[in-house]
Amino acid sequence: MELPLISVIVPIYNVQNELSRCIDSIIKQSYQKMELILVDDGSTDGSLEICQRYANKDKRIKVYSKVNGGLSDARNFGLKYAVGDYVAFIDSDDYVGSSYLEKLYTSVTDKKTDVAVCAFSKVDINGDLEEIVHFPSELDGDEISGRELLKLVFAKDGYTFVVAWNKLYKRKLFNNVQFEKGKLHEDEFINFPLFWNVKRVSIVNESLYNYVQRTGSITNSKYSQRRFDSLFEFHQRRIDFYKRHNATELYRLANQAFRNWCVTFVLEHKKEMSSQDLWKIQVAFRKSRSLAPSHQGLKLFIQDISGMIDIRLAAGIKKIVYR
Repeated sequence: MELPLISVIVPIYNVQNELSRCIDSIIKQSYQKMELILVDDGSTDGSLEICQRYANKDKRIKVYSKVNGGLSDARNFGLKYAVGDYVAFIDSDDYVGSSYLEKLYTSVTDKKTDVAVCAFSKVDINGDLEEIVHFPSELDGDEISGRELLKLVFAKDGYTFVVAWNKLYKRKLFNNVQFEKGKLHEDEFINFPLFWNVKRVSIVNESLYNYVQRTGSITNSKYSQRRFDSLFEFHQRRIDFYKRHNATELYRLANQAFRNWCVTFVLEHKKEMSSQDLWKIQVAFRKSRSLAPSHQGLKLFIQDISGMIDIRLAAGIKKIVYR
């Protein structure tokens, strides 16, 4: 039986120091029937030249260069040219184990799922291990529905189910869903509309992906108006999505996650936030609490009640009591 083609999409922007490590890890995969789509998103360093040098040596590599549009735009650009039956996304400063594609593909085919997701390692810029992020042991080798995955997003280390890069997808899943251009935390925006229609997801509880921790990354960045606006919009959009689809439990969880975010964000950034944004969070917090009160214990109850009074009070209590 002939193996299907896998499209691997790597968005690239000014990563000349890490790029070769990433590309080397992909072309050395044990699963060789792939096309590697390198999308240079307007780099101003030597990244494009590195891509072209690799393409000259390996016919599986396709290089595209475009005007800078951000990570989402580069991923969508790659999807437009991908011809594989399956697609994987790898960030250009990360790298993968040699069996990354093979084990994800085997999981998808053996279990007849639409997506396979793997555990990963957090490593520093030199590749030294900081932490292995596994799934809960009860999920080891399991299969779940896309909507069950969306519930797991709200559990401990739930972001493992959100990020785009530790997964192998059937290409057709992106026929009607795209990454949103111009958003920070772009994986959050696509996660719920994508997995809502995914029938089955298989779990590979083995670290196959190396997630490089870099200072100054979006996930570790300090306050910015753009970051606040993107996160606020994401939470509101997810809440509205679950409300429209009558997903009662997911709607409740999304509301609680939003209120948790409100309190944490104010705790960390109160001094930088404008009075208008503080009031915006306050109003949205009260609306969320009135529509979907928490049923998860005393701590969240205290947070909800104090947040209804004043979001800054809830942040202050969290700082004293829970940290």
